[in-house]
Amino acid sequence: MDVILVSIIAIFVLIVIYIYINNSKVTPVTLPPPTPTPTPPPTPPPTQTTPPPDQPSTPTPPPDTPTTPTPPPATPPPVTPPPSTPTPPPPVTSSVIMPNGKGQYIKYIPDPSYCLDLGNGDVNMSWLQIYKCFGTDQMKWDIPSGSGQIKYHKNPAYCLSATPALGKTGGASLAVASCRNEPGQIWTYNPTDGSICAAGYCLNNQNFTKANGNNVQAYPKSGTAAQKWKLSNTP
Repeated sequence: MDVILVSIIAIFVLIVIYIYINNSKVTPVTLPPPTPTPTPPPTPPPTQTTPPPDQPSTPTPPPDTPTTPTPPPATPPPVTPPPSTPTPPPPVTSSVIMPNGKGQYIKYIPDPSYCLDLGNGDVNMSWLQIYKCFGTDQMKWDIPSGSGQIKYHKNPAYCLSATPALGKTGGASLAVASCRNEPGQIWTYNPTDGSICAAGYCLNNQNFTKANGNNVQAYPKSGTAAQKWKLSNTP
């Protein structure tokens, strides 16, 4: 009896243990698979900026200049020697006795349309002037060969005379007067400067004025344009 009871108790205990064991089993929980950590893209290597080449701290020296200068050519070029006799300057033309001519016009070089003219053509009203050349006898002058006299073509007994001006520093009006072969009536002509002078006094267009009736004086030589004249066969 005891054996049976012990067996039953033993079986009961086994059953209880069995039941306990079965109830204590935990249903395993299925875990989701782990999310894989994404692999980051590979980091590109840093871009290497090529640094500029190192600037030399010392500037590049110029190429060596030879200290020895280039020697001159062994044979210098020939030098043309100056002429042994220098060329003389052209001769200076001096005043000459008035060249001869008949019925000549004495033209004013700064404006050759003007001629020396005897006012009114009257020897008794004998002022000299410039006037537009129109070819009348009161503008014509005769110059005998070698005499130096300038005779009034219309009345050759009268000559152009600087005599009224002689001794006057400012000159005076020209005149025609009876030909007396005196110093104030012996004229010379300088073709270089165009002056026509007698006894140091020259034909002078007063104040350089180019106008009909402007006074012509006998005036000390000045070399100005007022004293430039030329002879012409035509007006």
